[in-house]
Amino acid sequence: MLVLDSEIVIDLANGYPPAIEWLSTIDDETSLTIPGSAMLEMTFGAINKREASAVHSRVAGMPVHWPAPAACDRLLARYIDLSKRDGVNPADLLIAACALELAAPVCTLDKHFRFIQREFPELRIEQPYQLDAGRNRRPPSRSWWQRLRR
Repeated sequence: MLVLDSEIVIDLANGYPPAIEWLSTIDDETSLTIPGSAMLEMTFGAINKREASAVHSRVAGMPVHWPAPAACDRLLARYIDLSKRDGVNPADLLIAACALELAAPVCTLDKHFRFIQREFPELRIEQPYQLDAGRNRRPPSRSWWQRLRR
């Protein structure tokens, strides 16, 4: 299982070639999940209701995971330091809670997960691809969304 950070899902939705190439390397036995907080982050980041609806329709059918209260409480105890010293936002903390609870790596490009990992060394982080200077924001193809939904 892999836990997808919102930035990864957005790159996939935008058809960013390195994200699509990475997705094609994942074997059929590996399941993917989106944390509920990542869904909220993507909805909040949409420029309007139409864009938010489009994001939701593209990921419809994919498992969305919400961490149990105990997983959240564990990270909350360290959140003051993580937020004030390291700039970790609440959504990233909840994404990390999902990954820890599921004992699965979080796939992300966000440096803030390294700060969370410093406090919780068992958090596994995978950087699935490198960013380049000019992202291609072309519309996604249907075939990779079918692969993502399995």
